[in-house]
Amino acid sequence: MAAIPPLPPLEVASAAFFRLECSHALFQPEYKRSNRTKGLKILRCFPHCCPEHIDRSYCGTSLSVRVELAVRASDAAPPPRQVVAVFARFEATSDVSLRPGECVEVAKMAAGTQSDANLEGQWVAGSLDRPSRVVTTIRTPGKPSDDHKPLVFHLNGKPLSRWYYDWESGANKAHRLTKHVLKAYIVERCAVDQHDNFTDFTRPGAHTQLYRVLHVVSSPEFTVISYRRAPSEQFQFPTEDGSALGYEEAAQFSQDMAGSSDSAAVFNLEGVLWHKLRWEHANASAVAVSKNLALAYSLLGWAPLRAYAACADELVHLVHHSLQESLVGPSKELSKLNCFSKLVLDQVQANQGAAVASSSDIGMDGAVKAVPRDLDTLLRALAQAALWLFSADTMKWMRTFFHQYACSVVDKHALRGCFVLFVEELQDRLDTQVFKHTTMHSLANVAEEVIAAVYSHECFHARRP
Repeated sequence: MAAIPPLPPLEVASAAFFRLECSHALFQPEYKRSNRTKGLKILRCFPHCCPEHIDRSYCGTSLSVRVELAVRASDAAPPPRQVVAVFARFEATSDVSLRPGECVEVAKMAAGTQSDANLEGQWVAGSLDRPSRVVTTIRTPGKPSDDHKPLVFHLNGKPLSRWYYDWESGANKAHRLTKHVLKAYIVERCAVDQHDNFTDFTRPGAHTQLYRVLHVVSSPEFTVISYRRAPSEQFQFPTEDGSALGYEEAAQFSQDMAGSSDSAAVFNLEGVLWHKLRWEHANASAVAVSKNLALAYSLLGWAPLRAYAACADELVHLVHHSLQESLVGPSKELSKLNCFSKLVLDQVQANQGAAVASSSDIGMDGAVKAVPRDLDTLLRALAQAALWLFSADTMKWMRTFFHQYACSVVDKHALRGCFVLFVEELQDRLDTQVFKHTTMHSLANVAEEVIAAVYSHECFHARRP
């Protein structure tokens, strides 16, 4: 029997990014990037905030790709829905990209595709928008069948999906100004036989399964900046038309308006807000650390006491260990404990010394449910940090620090410098003495997990902005 030659590659007539029912500009010229647990890096607010900005690490939205194929002469081929796929990834404009006609092994593409078990994968797989199996398409003469309609693929369409991008940034300005794009590769499933000849992927002689690149859709170029390098978003100056200026724009505006005789039209850039903004911009790292500390402290107070039940025994062991090291007298144990330790001990006594993780109620509806694993891990790390903060060694360090810089109290600039030193050293001590020994690894990761917890668990619903 004569061999049947493989069909020619499909041709893409047009393809583009879009988002359903959205009037916002699809992409922005600049994105901030923050770190997550295990060093994962996320683009914030990508491709744009929709319907509005939310102060969390995975603010952003999904994207869709519309693919219109050229009509194929033969109807013997499998329907396009069975052979066409879309994979997207972030790239620097200087990176080597795949080009139409090039192939990638299916197994290698699968190994590099992001999933819950592989967050470090570089590829985001497009999810094909399939027709409903419940509703049957009404066919009318002259209209194309479903197999000839444009295909729509959704990228990161699941709720709370994140846009991970592991590009290694640098300290020099030229590196920070590197341009990036999101590229969606439209591919066709095919295969080669043992002699490296192309064949249909469904044929028995198919030896290696491949994706063949048909077309590439690219976003506009954008820059990526570190979330910690970004100017403070908290203080922005209002203008007469109601818009707001950030630090860079405010500085340029002040230069442009310096010679203006209309003093009423120029806001007071030498006022309190201007100085706060300049100081925060110059000390962005310390400001970020102080915000992270505030987030960690806040969640400790927001979490219901029952949420600590799963780790109560472990915490009590740490409390008693601390008591054995710091107390000399056999009495006064409870009076010497800090308030957090007292609450932990009271909870354990109420549970008759047993941790009851399975009966922890943290829901809003009154239902009894176990503490989710991610929240339990976060609370354990925060509880250890709280006990560390009240430990004898930490209290001794703080007393020494404040005694050393006591004279700074009467000098505003010196006091601010003292604050920067304190929060930076506090972060270093927390990271090396506490978080390094947990799955959180650092205060920065803890802060990201706190934000994620507030938006993931209903018990914190009232705390959302």
